[in-house]
Amino acid sequence: MAAAVRIAAARDAAALALVSGHPQVAVEAAGRTVAMLPLVAWWGLGWQSRARRLSEWQGVGPDAAAAVLAAQCPADAAVLVEHGRGVLWAQTLDARRELDEVQRRAPELADRLERLRALLDES
Repeated sequence: MAAAVRIAAARDAAALALVSGHPQVAVEAAGRTVAMLPLVAWWGLGWQSRARRLSEWQGVGPDAAAAVLAAQCPADAAVLVEHGRGVLWAQTLDARRELDEVQRRAPELADRLERLRALLDES
């Protein structure tokens, strides 16, 4: 719940800064908002639970992009939208990269982790 409060506060700060004529503050708050999205998709949850939690925040990326566009930073807008959309994908890639490292250092442990992951994915 704390993550949701922090994300909502950052989103509201970006909107308030934008309407009060402080576009650079809006850009910073919008960036923080998107950067916090992985907090609601905690790795201890199953994929469906993470996706469901993120769906509650589906407007964060576009809202952040709108704030950044208003501040005349179009390149940053595209980055924020993609970061907002790609939270689960980024987590998946990070996990694969870490498992690859374990595979190089301790193949038996990596095999065990892979079997456990498969069991968890089934439930």
